[in-house]
Amino acid sequence: MSARSLPADDADHGQALLGLLDEAGVAVDAALWLWSADEARWEFTVAGPGVPEPTPSAAAALAAALGRAEGDLLVDPGRLVIRPVDDALLVALGRRVQVGGSSRVRLGDNTVDGIAVPPTLVYRLQLGGDGARGRSRVRAADPDHRLRAEHRARRRADANRRRLERRLARRRRP
Repeated sequence: MSARSLPADDADHGQALLGLLDEAGVAVDAALWLWSADEARWEFTVAGPGVPEPTPSAAAALAAALGRAEGDLLVDPGRLVIRPVDDALLVALGRRVQVGGSSRVRLGDNTVDGIAVPPTLVYRLQLGGDGARGRSRVRAADPDHRLRAEHRARRRADANRRRLERRLARRRRP
């Protein structure tokens, strides 16, 4: 087995961790295993409004709390990473992939919107909250995104207005 292959036990433990977070009522928008080339290991990454602020001590506390609930640590606290919802990698992935519930979607080395994406096993990636593709809270809060959306809406309205004017002009001709 390649060093970059996620062990089956880790894949199962990630699924169990997500289940524990859901049972505890923690709102998780992103739960996935990411290959860390710097550390040469797999890291379980979580993000969401119910997840504590991304600090090493919060990750260790979360891992310990989940381990106590399960009876033993499912993941080494050093391998649990908490990221903010507006993390560039998660936002780039969220623009291309929406995974609901607790599925398993594998992604290989890739580049998304100019951001290198390492090998990944995604359980959940719903940055929009409602599961709608491309409706990320981060993008909705981005003023440039809002301006681009308004510009597109104006262009569509202008095109519809011109189309209607042409139809009416054709009807008026004798």
